Amino acid sequence: SNVTFNGASGANVIGNARTFNATNFPFSQGIYIRTQGGGMVSSDPDLNAISTDDVENGGLLEFDFVAAGNNLSFNYMFASAEYPSYVCSDFNDVFGFFISGPGINGPFTNNGVNIALIPNTNIPVAINTVNPGTVGAFGAAYRCSSQDPNWQANAIYYTTQHANYGGEGYNGGTISLPSEIALQCGETYHIKIAVANIGDGALNSGVYLEANSFISDAVQVEVATVSGNDMVYEGCTDATIRFIRPPSQIDDTLMINYQIGGTATMGTDYNNL
Repeated sequence: SNVTFNGASGANVIGNARTFNATNFPFSQGIYIRTQGGGMVSSDPDLNAISTDDVENGGLLEFDFVAAGNNLSFNYMFASAEYPSYVCSDFNDVFGFFISGPGINGPFTNNGVNIALIPNTNIPVAINTVNPGTVGAFGAAYRCSSQDPNWQANAIYYTTQHANYGGEGYNGGTISLPSEIALQCGETYHIKIAVANIGDGALNSGVYLEANSFISDAVQVEVATVSGNDMVYEGCTDATIRFIRPPSQIDDTLMINYQIGGTATMGTDYNNL
């Protein structure tokens, strides 16, 4: 709900935000936001906070959503025409996925956090942090190392697989990367997906969001009895209660909070749980 693009009603989204259907591309469908054709977003405080130079034109897609589970995850790719010549330069186009709401306490607007990060780090994905691992013709190594001393190791997240997709002139970008955060089920959150040119308005960049990957999964609970019922009655045989992980959190540690109720008495009518 409450969808806006560059501060205007989501109904006015044209030009630099669109859906796509693709073949021979890592994502077959999705939403694409680009800096080309975007208005000035230089006043956005969150983009300014993660940029290394002046914020120029770009796109800001914002909306609210209610978490259906205890986490949020989605897949994205960042691509740019700044690759490879402007790696480690001042023209360090950036983007961020800024999320705010209950239980989140970060340095961005409304105590939000940026979840567009290099995997297993707190470093934002950008030209100077994810690239081929070599300094571009117009760059200097210190600009990359000042943002991430291990920037060359991040080359594993770089690809030219989607170069020039859709005639955008992109020379490279990231592989499909996951973005995840723990949430509180049933609460309302705000997200801002932002991308911007930095230092000038030329050599554009874009972000691809994979269709159907924006997921807030809930842990499922099943009760299995010998009779096949999903209810447990006093005097019945053994029953098994299963907590089932969301597919998006197979490798994560989950803390499950649960309550036990009913007319039967634990320890008397059934074993202690």
